[in-house]
Amino acid sequence: MTPSLLALLLASGLSPGETLAVDPAASALRYHVVHKLHRVDGETRSIEGRAAVKPDGTLQAMVRAAVASFRSGESNRDAHMEETLETGRFPFVTFRGVARLGPDLQVPLSLAMDGEVELHGTRRPVHVTLAAERQPDGAFRVRTSFEVSLDAFGIDRPSLLFVKIEDACRIDVDLLLREEHR
Repeated sequence: MTPSLLALLLASGLSPGETLAVDPAASALRYHVVHKLHRVDGETRSIEGRAAVKPDGTLQAMVRAAVASFRSGESNRDAHMEETLETGRFPFVTFRGVARLGPDLQVPLSLAMDGEVELHGTRRPVHVTLAAERQPDGAFRVRTSFEVSLDAFGIDRPSLLFVKIEDACRIDVDLLLREEHR
């Protein structure tokens, strides 16, 4: 690792070899889908995940949530979503990604991360830009938003009055990551 990269990692509060874990009580994943007649928002706080800073300066991350844990405020809709997404066969939505921490690293952090989302038994690449801020207690608040195509994941989009929801599903990620103590 170059001395300048090490200095930038330390300035941001990230240390090579450090592993951070998602604090589910202070984190949320949200989805947003649109039908011509209304918008549906769902959320889960049942999240698990880790991020690790490797000695070469890359950041590797994995976050997953049980699909059945998302709630939209309408139990019938949530049950239909679980059926549509076949949660018995495909219980989790998972993101895995890698970011390369380069010499332009600034605090607060803005990192480009390449990864993949696995949903409904299908994996698709995704590129996200993470915004991360060190919190007063030493944790990191990490946020991002991105869209996925439901059709690309082989999901039969639900319909209301014979009109299907739109293909685009926006995902909002708001995670609090704390240093993992082994």
